[in-house]
Amino acid sequence: MKSVLKKIKLAGLALTGALCLTACLNSDDESQQTLENKALGAFINASPNSPALRFYADGIYINTNPANYSQYFGYIPFEAGTRELIVRANNENLDTLMLNMEEHKRYSIFAVNHFENVELVAYPDDATMPPTGKALIRFIQLSPDAPGLRVSIEGEESLGVFNYKQSSGFMAVNETIHKDIYLIDETTQDTLVTKEIELTNGKIYSIFSKGFLNTETENQQLDVQIIPVFL
Repeated sequence: MKSVLKKIKLAGLALTGALCLTACLNSDDESQQTLENKALGAFINASPNSPALRFYADGIYINTNPANYSQYFGYIPFEAGTRELIVRANNENLDTLMLNMEEHKRYSIFAVNHFENVELVAYPDDATMPPTGKALIRFIQLSPDAPGLRVSIEGEESLGVFNYKQSSGFMAVNETIHKDIYLIDETTQDTLVTKEIELTNGKIYSIFSKGFLNTETENQQLDVQIIPVFL
């Protein structure tokens, strides 16, 4: 019976579609009660040539409406413990990830790679509050055919060089208004992407590369996306 009730509860969450934690918590007491024995997961479709995808946890769907490329939603509460996460398209299981989700921890779960080889990858959102006057960011390289990418933000030191599926930790940066982020081929030193971004003091962000370096399809080309991280 306990297992059935858990599934009913998760199914009810799924029916609400994309959930934002702050939208469903009305007080500190309610927040504490809601998150008892819970972990949180955000889901992102970062597979450039995929059709719309559905995510499942322990056999129950997460998103009522399939997620198109670049679509992000979360955070959704889960029972802490090892969860079986599945991504599906056209009623077919594409990949399964067994993810140990620790109590009170947050995770970003991405569907990545070419659709023919789509896979689930997860990264812990283990950030703390930014220092005064700073934003907090981490970078993840999720472009499957890109070379090692050196990532730089205008006016900041390089964030480092990242290969496919490699992530930085969270790091503090100055507020960034109308400044550019650069993805640079580490071997040739060619700038592959220049994109204007805004990073606000006191906020936390995941920044990730996405898309294909070698494609003529405009909306699948190498790019940068920024999503918020909430504590």
